[in-house]
Amino acid sequence: MKNEKTVKYDDIGLVLYRKNSRARNISIRISRNGAVKVTVPRLCTFQTAERFVLKKQLWIKKKIISLESKKEQKLVWEDGTFLSMHKGRIYIEKGESEIIEVMQRGSDYQLKLPAGFQKDNEEDQYSLKNEIGAIGLGEAKAQLPDILNAIAEKNNLNYTKLGIRRMKSRWGSCSAGNNISLNSALIFLSYGLIEYVLLHELVHTIHKNHGKDFWTLLIKLMPDAMERRKRLNGCDMII
Repeated sequence: MKNEKTVKYDDIGLVLYRKNSRARNISIRISRNGAVKVTVPRLCTFQTAERFVLKKQLWIKKKIISLESKKEQKLVWEDGTFLSMHKGRIYIEKGESEIIEVMQRGSDYQLKLPAGFQKDNEEDQYSLKNEIGAIGLGEAKAQLPDILNAIAEKNNLNYTKLGIRRMKSRWGSCSAGNNISLNSALIFLSYGLIEYVLLHELVHTIHKNHGKDFWTLLIKLMPDAMERRKRLNGCDMII
């Protein structure tokens, strides 16, 4: 029996259907690049899942259009820009060197642009983005473990290992072995959203899918979880 199939729709393009033995409900996931994946419980037929997707087709189309609109609004950094982190800020200023210079002052960073930096140049923006991402990764590795441990202890939840890296499409994940991976871009979010993502992944150590039991426990531990989730969905990933 095939565990996955792909169907092309006129309005929403390709949709990947994939069977998952741990899933209890049909779920739709739309990545930041607009790819649509549908998780199908083992005992559910693909035909049933397809009917579910057709009912949600308008919602999926709106979501894809929204993502495409965000893609067009690319983040552009230049002299005078600053980025807030959980602790500290990154200040971007003009420089006179041939390379990007990074200086740390306490919890803040001063990032000086090369003399020939052009904000509309893709290569210049790419280099700047990498420097910002590197700072974020270092700060995330220094700060997130303590935050995760505090939340885990407070809620009597346990995990096996923690990994922190730069990700393109996910804020975090939890493996079958309860290993948690976190996106270093979390460090650029408010503490309330960091707390939501970390608790979200910790709850996955108990419930591996996004079924009713998962959301019931998460909301019990964090009553405003759905409001935080809504705010998180409007955030860009700075990597």
